[in-house]
Amino acid sequence: MAPSARQWQKAAYYVAQADLGRPMAIIILIVILGISAAAGIIFWKQRVKRMLRRASILQRNKDYNEALRILNNVVKISPSHPEVYSDRAKLRYLMGENNAAIADFIKAAELTPNDAGIYNSLGLARLGIKEYAEAIEDFGRAISRRRNYAEAYFNRAATLAKSGNTKGAVADYTLAIAGNSGYAEAYFERGCIEAGAGRFEEAVADFNMAVANKQHYAEAFYHRATAKYKLGDSRSAVDDCNKAIAFNASYAEAYNKRGEIKSANGDYAIAIQDFTHALIINDAFIEAYVNRGLAQSGSGDHRVAIEDFDRALQLDAGNTNAYIGRGSACAALGNSEKALADFNRALDIAPRHPVASLHRGKLRLADGDYKHAIADFTVAVLVDTSYAEAYMYRGLAKLAMGNVQAALDDFNKAIANKPEYTEALYHRGMAFIKLGNMSEAIDDLDKALTIDANYGVAYLGRGLAKASLGIRRAAAEDFTKAIIINPDDAQSYLERGTVRFEMDDKKAALEDFNRAVDLIPDNANAYLRRADARRNMADNRGAIADYTKTISLLPNSCEAHIGRGRAKFEMGDEAAACDDWKKAAALDCHEAQVLLSQHCQ
Repeated sequence: MAPSARQWQKAAYYVAQADLGRPMAIIILIVILGISAAAGIIFWKQRVKRMLRRASILQRNKDYNEALRILNNVVKISPSHPEVYSDRAKLRYLMGENNAAIADFIKAAELTPNDAGIYNSLGLARLGIKEYAEAIEDFGRAISRRRNYAEAYFNRAATLAKSGNTKGAVADYTLAIAGNSGYAEAYFERGCIEAGAGRFEEAVADFNMAVANKQHYAEAFYHRATAKYKLGDSRSAVDDCNKAIAFNASYAEAYNKRGEIKSANGDYAIAIQDFTHALIINDAFIEAYVNRGLAQSGSGDHRVAIEDFDRALQLDAGNTNAYIGRGSACAALGNSEKALADFNRALDIAPRHPVASLHRGKLRLADGDYKHAIADFTVAVLVDTSYAEAYMYRGLAKLAMGNVQAALDDFNKAIANKPEYTEALYHRGMAFIKLGNMSEAIDDLDKALTIDANYGVAYLGRGLAKASLGIRRAAAEDFTKAIIINPDDAQSYLERGTVRFEMDDKKAALEDFNRAVDLIPDNANAYLRRADARRNMADNRGAIADYTKTISLLPNSCEAHIGRGRAKFEMGDEAAACDDWKKAAALDCHEAQVLLSQHCQ
């Protein structure tokens, strides 16, 4: 006769509540139900299965404590059941009880030593408490039991990467992919390692495979954007940022990266919008504050930029980029003292920071402290031997100290590292002019203008070189182009006036000199050139006024004293002329000695 429903309930109750192992549980079933041992075993197995299933449901519903209570009971009634130890280990792992999870995985492995999945899970638990060496061994055991176990290769690769063995990690990610050709995460992680090592083309290839196998993989699109940007493909990088954001509208890093690319291209307004969006998502995003500050400075809004740098430093008082950015903004506002303090602070934190060294050097260069500026630029290029800007500015400092050849060497290095560096090409061209190498100067200035047709000072420089070679009409055309780009450039008017005068277009020359004087009323050279023009045009009275103004601005000007003497002599005032030439002779002007000997005996 089959057991009644009440007998089944009673048996189930005692089996569930009693702290008994399998043998005693079966005996209880036989006694209460009056069934065979085989039937008792079946009943017991079904009961354990139902308890495990119930625990699994509770775990999925995140009722971890109740799930753990049930699994503890199963262990009591079935201490040799491997599945319960594995299930309890996974539950404890989710609960953050890694050591307890490890103990359960070890027990499960003892009961089923050929189960690769248990060793893989054991490795993950060890990884959770940073037992990297032990985790690597466990993943190895999993792989030895299942040769094409892609997940175990993946997990061992991640552990190797965390322990610093990136070469081994790449090898394991490759094996994971061999075991599962569609393993998007393995392609992604391998791509991240390649990017970290500067192998951006290889990284892009891996990210391509990641998104091919997982089309909405926002993180892979973001990292591919970063790698593409490093390769100089800004447009495609922005497209990838757009995709990352489309698949994850809260991806603050993607907004930040897109803003960074836009800012580098000079699209500051759009970049600021992206940085702001990133900060709406994460108001503690330090990098976004720094980047927005840089974009604000780029757009000329230095005071607002300082607010962003201040916020970044409130969040991280040791952020060198924030100090550098704030220092640059202060320098732009004319607060050199505050700028220097920020650059010094950045260098206190990172003594050989190349960017901080560059900016402090630029500040010292502007202040005329050439020696210390050169020291800063030298630190920058020692740390980063490809730092074109540091070479260029060191060249400027050397040029300011009169060391033209050494400056030229630095400009060469700047251009070698950045072939389309317009500023370096311009300054090298000007250095060639100082050395009298006009053809080389024109070549460099041609290149600069090919890169940037609106680079006004390059037209001015090229005009000077052409004028020196006697190519006056072409020189005048270059000065005119410089004036069109910058209508308030007094130097271009002066130089154009000079070549126009030499071309006997005296009226136009005088107009240029007048304009130069209007633009810079305290420019001695402007008055001197206009004075020479006026004297040549027989306007000696006007010439004397301009020579006198020149002398008031530049008391030791030989040319002004000699010129004024000539104008006075031509007006018949020989005594006054001789007085001017005597003053010029006292300044060691050889021409004045000649004039005195000829006219003032």
